[in-house]
Amino acid sequence: MYFLFVLILPTPCWSLGSTPTIHLSDIQEWNCLENYSLYQLRADTLTDISTILSQGKFEPYANLSLDSKTQAIWMTFAIENDQNFGDSLHINCKFYDEVRLYEIYQDSSAHLLNTTGYLPQYYRSKKWNSTIAFHHPQKSRKTYLLGLISHTRNSKMLSSYFTSNCAKIYSDHGFRSQYRLSQPLLFFFFGGILMMSLYNLGIALSTHYREYILFSIYNFCFVLLGINFSNLHIELDWVTPFDLERNLRFTPAIIGIAVYLLFSISFLDLKKLNFRLYQILRHLFWIFPIMLLGIFLSYFTLVFVVFTALMPPLFISILYASWCRARSLSYARYFLAGNILLISVGLLQLLSLYGLISVVHMSSLTIIALMVEVIMFSFAVAIKQKVTKKELYLMRVKNQLQRERIEYELDLKQKLELEIEKKSRTLTSSSVQWLNLTDQLTSLKKKLKKELKATDEKLYKEILKQIEEIENFEDQWNSFKLHFENVYRGFFERIEKNYPMLSQNDLKICAFMKMKLSNKEMAQILNVTKKAIEQSKRRMRKKIGLESDCDLLEYLEQSIKPELV
Repeated sequence: MYFLFVLILPTPCWSLGSTPTIHLSDIQEWNCLENYSLYQLRADTLTDISTILSQGKFEPYANLSLDSKTQAIWMTFAIENDQNFGDSLHINCKFYDEVRLYEIYQDSSAHLLNTTGYLPQYYRSKKWNSTIAFHHPQKSRKTYLLGLISHTRNSKMLSSYFTSNCAKIYSDHGFRSQYRLSQPLLFFFFGGILMMSLYNLGIALSTHYREYILFSIYNFCFVLLGINFSNLHIELDWVTPFDLERNLRFTPAIIGIAVYLLFSISFLDLKKLNFRLYQILRHLFWIFPIMLLGIFLSYFTLVFVVFTALMPPLFISILYASWCRARSLSYARYFLAGNILLISVGLLQLLSLYGLISVVHMSSLTIIALMVEVIMFSFAVAIKQKVTKKELYLMRVKNQLQRERIEYELDLKQKLELEIEKKSRTLTSSSVQWLNLTDQLTSLKKKLKKELKATDEKLYKEILKQIEEIENFEDQWNSFKLHFENVYRGFFERIEKNYPMLSQNDLKICAFMKMKLSNKEMAQILNVTKKAIEQSKRRMRKKIGLESDCDLLEYLEQSIKPELV
């Protein structure tokens, strides 16, 4: 009967002997399954082992070619234990919808050892695990079949990215020391960062200080990112895994780096420091909303590639800007130290990716680096706020002093204007008196000529001589000039300096023009004709090279204005 059953089964395309073997003694901490496994890619979610073993073809990892139709990856490998004790083993497979592990017997029959997966509806375990565990007994060789099945688009897209990385099989000791993080350490880290975030948020709400607000959001994003990648929220049953949660777990990284970019631009005042770099980073910011959209549309590979390519130039640019600021500002040195620690986190990730450092060591060092980085950023923001407060206080004091100086100057200006107005009235009064005196002397000369010249010519000449001596107004001019200089300081000095070719008579005419006297009034004061005044003005235009259609007084005032303060 058994013989008949074997004849009915199709001949398998795979044999136990062809499966590569992992020696348990070689798994000190972990090994990559790619080096010891054969793979079969399927475009269905079939879990019938006899069909998978008989119909499918198993190939080495190097021959794999995943495409959009791939829904399941089946891996076969063998483990040989020549030791006198067994060991519990763990395989990392956290992003697949359904994971099945079978033991394959000599007759190609199979026994299901364990199931897990991201979505609870596709596996029988009571609790989700990021690894699938099984026990390999002592002194034995067993062949296993691992099925990584994707029922959703998210799982397919993530599998196409993570299959290119090392699928690790851990010994029990390696799993505890190299993979699984200590929950107390995680709570200490997340609690410390969260408390600091709440503290900074409280300061941000009370002070409306932009850097504190951005820094608080940045801290919250890092807490969420750490919780997501440690799977603490699922392990503690805070959240039941669901399909969209895989998209959401990557969003804190994108939002956090975007906020970090805005925080750095604002903190470093990059617009003033390096405007060209500011423009580049400002336009670079809009890539993050596009990446966020790509994550929600499940284009994980594309987003991860763009994100990975974007991070080095972004961090190097901000590191350079931090260094430039740190040369002159003390608080920027803390920011520079924080950025160096942040870059070291990326280097630790690379070391872990290439297997040069364990996941636990990488995670522990990352936690320490991030905590110190947050402390450095906190110091930087706090010191900058203190410096800014001091600068604002000094600015307020400076503004107050400036207001007081302006008020003093306005008061002084009003007093000077009153004094000038008083002197101007005196000058005008002097000019009026001068005109009146000139009119009276002219009238007296006419009267003498009419009444005295014919009767007593000798007396007439004597009186006329005395009148002419009075009309010689040098004394009056000196008095007038003194009053004029008090009102228009430096007027004559600047005119003489800029136009040395002008005569004293020309200067008198300039002064009278400044007082807005007419040609007739000037002629009366100078005891000449109106025509003589006009002729004097024409000569002045010619001396200074002024066109006839230009206003003489306006030209003179404009030429000496910059020197009259």
